[in-house]
Amino acid sequence: MKCEADFIRLKPKFFDLTISDGTIDIIVLDSIKAFKEEGETMHHCVFSNSYYDRPDSLVMSARIEEKRIETIELLLTDMKILPCAGTS
Repeated sequence: MKCEADFIRLKPKFFDLTISDGTIDIIVLDSIKAFKEEGETMHHCVFSNSYYDRPDSLVMSARIEEKRIETIELLLTDMKILPCAGTS
């Protein structure tokens, strides 16, 4: 999968998913642009290593208000969270 159209075709049922405890909101990265912004802001490889191109993976951003605090990768095949990248 090398383009936005393929990404959108594979993951649309997750795009409106938000998880919140009232303080922390976890949202799905719903575009390749969102992956780029997440990678640049969090200073990690979620965009440069093409995580959007992984069909078994759902990548989410945990935030407090608008501040990103963690990037979360969920392996859809067995619903496991893979190692996360966050701020200290």
